Amino acid sequence: MAHNYNPYKQKLKSLEQKKLQILNEIEYIESQNSWFNKFNIDEFTYNINYIKKRALEFKEKIDLSTKEIYKLNSDLKQSLASSCSKFNIFKKFTTDQKYRKREQDHLHRLLEKATESLTADKKGMEYFVKDMNEKEEEYLKYKKFDLQNNILLKEKYEIDLGFCNEELIKVKNIHNNIESAISPIIPNIEEKVSEINKVSVQISTAKEFSESLSSETNSYERKLIHEECEKRFGEGSPAKVITRLSGLIEKLNRDLDKLMDRLESEVRKNERDVRKVIIDGNNLCHNQNTNKFIGLSVLKRLIPVLKKKYKILVVFDWSIRKSFSDQDIKNALKGVEFLIAEKGEQADSLVLDTSTDLHAVVLSNDNFVDYPEKFALKNKLVIKYNLLSDRLIINDLNINMGIDEVCT
Repeated sequence: MAHNYNPYKQKLKSLEQKKLQILNEIEYIESQNSWFNKFNIDEFTYNINYIKKRALEFKEKIDLSTKEIYKLNSDLKQSLASSCSKFNIFKKFTTDQKYRKREQDHLHRLLEKATESLTADKKGMEYFVKDMNEKEEEYLKYKKFDLQNNILLKEKYEIDLGFCNEELIKVKNIHNNIESAISPIIPNIEEKVSEINKVSVQISTAKEFSESLSSETNSYERKLIHEECEKRFGEGSPAKVITRLSGLIEKLNRDLDKLMDRLESEVRKNERDVRKVIIDGNNLCHNQNTNKFIGLSVLKRLIPVLKKKYKILVVFDWSIRKSFSDQDIKNALKGVEFLIAEKGEQADSLVLDTSTDLHAVVLSNDNFVDYPEKFALKNKLVIKYNLLSDRLIINDLNINMGIDEVCT
């Protein structure tokens, strides 16, 4: 079974099912409201009276048929009694007996016809009684029906549907973005997994050779095992084969881990709904590659790009005041909000404390190892950047912009 590497596939499916359920609820409410609005009390009264009348007619016919059957049974019983009392073994069929026989046959026919009629009338009555009960239940439902409540309930479901559609669009976009980002990586992952499985099978085979050697005392048989091992692996020593393959599988697992890290990074990047970027100001005032102080030059070029999509907050350590006045910073950042830590205050903590929801990321190359409990660290909201001689790259924000060499 194919592995699902996109966590939003199931979320998308669940939302689509939720939307379908809401639509079904709305359709049901609409059908109930339509039934209520079309219910005609005059037509209902006419129909229920007609059904009662027909049911009563069948009841009367059933009563008559029941009486008729009772009388026919009595007459038949009497005729049979008369026949038996006059039975003569020597003269089997007297004129009277022949008459009685014709009479009994006639009574049997009448009784059969009356029974059939009674059965048909009972079915007819059952039909109309059932119809009458259904109509009365329908009327009871009509009397209890709360149209206003149903209208309000429909409005609630329509609001839910609106929210669901908004969420569906959002999740579908994230799902599609993740799918596009990870689709080139997945074949490499599956290839590595396949290679690992293949090597694992080979290691198991080599271990079987090794176990056979350990239990075999016959030199000739041992020689055959070595030959078979060499034929299979190009090496006659199972121990050497196991060592070589174990090293290979370790490498494959490291390669797979790197691929999975890439995939997870792409998933995180594309599932984020970034609305605010909190910049570690002092971090971007230094080039970590050259350990050179570059001032506000990179920030001045980056901020106009970020402002097009995000709210921005720049947080500085108090030491920035050794190089720039507050007005210098304000002029350079062109009105973007900024904070400067108090003297002696930990700027790293201040940077992290300003990220309080999943929509705010922290831009910094600091690992913040002293603050694992902070919200931004727990939710992997710290994003890195690469500062080259002529480019600034922020993969998580899809930024790859040119900068002047003087900036670095």
